Amino acid sequence: MTDKLEETQEAKHRWESYYKQSPVNKLPWEEGRPSPQLVELVESNLHEKGPALDIGTGSGDNAIYLAQQGFACSGIDISEAAITHATEKAAQAGVTCEFTLGNSTELPYADNTFTLVFDRGCFHSISPQKRKVFIEGVHRVLKPRGKYLLI
Repeated sequence: MTDKLEETQEAKHRWESYYKQSPVNKLPWEEGRPSPQLVELVESNLHEKGPALDIGTGSGDNAIYLAQQGFACSGIDISEAAITHATEKAAQAGVTCEFTLGNSTELPYADNTFTLVFDRGCFHSISPQKRKVFIEGVHRVLKPRGKYLLI
């Protein structure tokens, strides 16, 4: 239990420092626009609109895009500073997103909640020993026939 807590606190500190020490537009994973692969999926109309989750939401560009396209979007990130950026950006964009401060390996959502779970770079930042738990959590919160898009 102590190792798990220490690993979580270390990750939280690392991501928090990224968002506090650099302007968001200078962080290499913050594109300032929705990911092209997500846009392609949404514009294809091959996926029903419904509740969506952006895991590792960062400053919220993908969650905001999903909300603008009619999805009921939630975003989760381990960095409080990232959640603050995302909340401010959503307000400026005039959309509602539910942003949650939390750990992506301990998703605080009910089973079968989301029709879409989007992951732009979160999975690869999860330690290998926690990836199985991460995948099980994503599977748990996805509705049957829901989609998981990993970039």
